[in-house]
Amino acid sequence: MSPHVRTPRSLLATLSLGGLLLSPLGCDGNMNPGDAGSEEELSATSQPAYAIATRKWPTLTIPVCWETSGYATEKGWVKAAVENTWSAASGLSFSGWGSCASSSTGVRIQVADVNPHTKGIGTDINGLLSGMVLNFTFNTWSPACQGMRQDCIEDIAVHEFGHAAGFDHEQNRTDTPSNCNDRPTGGYGDWKMSAWDLRSVMNYCNPEWNGDGFLSALDKQAVGELYGLLANPDGSAGNMNGWSVTQNGGNGWLAAGGEFRTSYEWSKRTQLIDLHTRGFTAAELAAAPPIEISEEFRRTWCPDSYFLKVQLLDANMNVVDTFDTGEVQQTGPCDNNGAWEKVSHVFTGYGKNTGTVRYVRWEDGGVDSEWWWGHYGAALRNAVLKVRKNQLVNGDASGNTLNGWTLTENGGNGWLAEGGAFHTSYEWSKRTQLIDLYSAGYSQAALSSSPPIFVSEQFKRFYCPDTYFLKVELLDANMNVLAAYDTGEVSQPGPCDYAAAWEKVSHTFTHYGPGARYVRWSDGGVDSEWWWGHYGVVMDDAVVAVFR
Repeated sequence: MSPHVRTPRSLLATLSLGGLLLSPLGCDGNMNPGDAGSEEELSATSQPAYAIATRKWPTLTIPVCWETSGYATEKGWVKAAVENTWSAASGLSFSGWGSCASSSTGVRIQVADVNPHTKGIGTDINGLLSGMVLNFTFNTWSPACQGMRQDCIEDIAVHEFGHAAGFDHEQNRTDTPSNCNDRPTGGYGDWKMSAWDLRSVMNYCNPEWNGDGFLSALDKQAVGELYGLLANPDGSAGNMNGWSVTQNGGNGWLAAGGEFRTSYEWSKRTQLIDLHTRGFTAAELAAAPPIEISEEFRRTWCPDSYFLKVQLLDANMNVVDTFDTGEVQQTGPCDNNGAWEKVSHVFTGYGKNTGTVRYVRWEDGGVDSEWWWGHYGAALRNAVLKVRKNQLVNGDASGNTLNGWTLTENGGNGWLAEGGAFHTSYEWSKRTQLIDLYSAGYSQAALSSSPPIFVSEQFKRFYCPDTYFLKVELLDANMNVLAAYDTGEVSQPGPCDYAAAWEKVSHTFTHYGPGARYVRWSDGGVDSEWWWGHYGVVMDDAVVAVFR
């Protein structure tokens, strides 16, 4: 991973780091041919599958400690490699890095001249003795690394900390192409967060061994979706790292107890996220993937003031879209029982007339109402910024086609995809789309916890008030309905003109129970004029997104 060395594939092949095995203790590191005995290979087939969804860390600051003394330089290489990859691409941070105590939690690392490995995935290794084992000497195992120790140590660390973060091997996936000859090893994740990725640092078929210590674009997207894109979003690190403090009034910001506290004059801060450096291309962002934001706040004593403002910006820092709470206060008496309130928003359909998004600028803050010395202002925690995937095909008519849709009624002059929107006619135009969440990458285990499923669409009248409907159903494997959202037939009021504004309907499915497999989307519209052409409801930016 060092910038001064690029390790040739031909040399890396001599290291024989060909695949992690799931030992009786967990997920073993890359073994030399012949080192993996039949007992360990049998263990790989008999262990339960590892599920990313259930191995995600509940907090974003994970303690790390060393069980082995010495090796200060090598330990520094490991820390820097992890910070420059997994932490740089997400809100996940690894803290401490000192010597382990008997009670130490988080990732406990032993240094030994053996095959590097972890004894599990994600929270499996929380506080586990020698939960991760790294090799710094390479005297016995892969001695070819002795001539490039820093590269080997860094590249291995990035891979093993991928397991610590909750990621399994890419070649274990059921959609792995046949030309990837590295056998599945370890467990099997239950959430395919992207398309199969040859360049993943977790893929043994990657032509660069361990990705040469660099995350692929899809690695960055995945860890950002799993742990969020904001640095230090929950205060668990006990500092303001990652934030630019723009106002530090009164006694200033305080990060303590897993929250950020404000004072008797305004405390404000900001973060700017470059989505290009987080793995998203301009083409991907031009499709306006759903961007989820949320944060929790509460009064510390008396009702305090809080605000959140999030802007989507183009490459020239022009504003494409904005969410702004304004100054809000939590009601209630002056006591220390203020409950947490959550503000949330999902950006959809942005940028069509204003430009492609590249940056997200997050600003928030608070102030007390008592003018008391200390930190009695609004408390903030759990800031979330995630780019999600729209599971609908062609939800925005960006190609001016009806691809992906099954037309169930095509009345009047029928459906028309034009100008980046869907137009209806003087008799009902109806359509449907069925999403198989298993095929979309979510396993039965991942869906059993009822992850929130967000649906939304925009509609407007073309000229006179027209009629529109949206119905979304969650179905089990036998097509039985588990939950449904139905707008019924609705019309946009107003005079007959061409200046109608877009209206947005949205819903989030929660607590729908186990068994969900399909999402069935049905929508449509009709005009009120009975005019030849396409004067019916116009629809755009249909979204189905699973929030984990």
